[in-house]
Amino acid sequence: MANPSIKAFSNVMETGKSQEAADLLDDGLSPIVEHFIIAIMHKHYDILGLFLDRGWDVNNPVPSTLVFTCEDLRLLQWFLRHGADPYKCCRIQDCTPLSYAIRDGSFDTQRGQLLHYAALRNKNDGLKIDMFIFLLEKGADPSIKDFCNRTALDYAHFNGCFDQIQLASEIWYKSKAVQL
Repeated sequence: MANPSIKAFSNVMETGKSQEAADLLDDGLSPIVEHFIIAIMHKHYDILGLFLDRGWDVNNPVPSTLVFTCEDLRLLQWFLRHGADPYKCCRIQDCTPLSYAIRDGSFDTQRGQLLHYAALRNKNDGLKIDMFIFLLEKGADPSIKDFCNRTALDYAHFNGCFDQIQLASEIWYKSKAVQL
């Protein structure tokens, strides 16, 4: 059976009662990452601040909890103001919170391997091609290989994004011709 304090804290995370959260933390409760994620998902900024005030590392665990903010610009900005590192690399997979933003987030939250994650984007919101164009125009190199020895174009091919491949090739070769 779960520790009653942990269960009580989970309930407080759901309801957003920051004073109750502070009391439980002051009583010595050690929160777990799931509590922090619940506070993120409910956008309980006061409770998130309590965690940070008590020494919670905004960049841990790996991958950083920053990955849960990529669909909400205000929440993302709050995390960045409080020291979140969008370039913190995950040891398990060659990705960063910024990689997740490219794959899952709105265009407002985004900007090597970012092109890989743009190719992996599953949302059907019409932004995949826009992100590809943006990243290519900013100098992203579609020939860079990731830890699996694959390029962004390989991922686009695996996902059936042949328009992306054609577009990337045209933009890439046009930029190379200008440099010659």
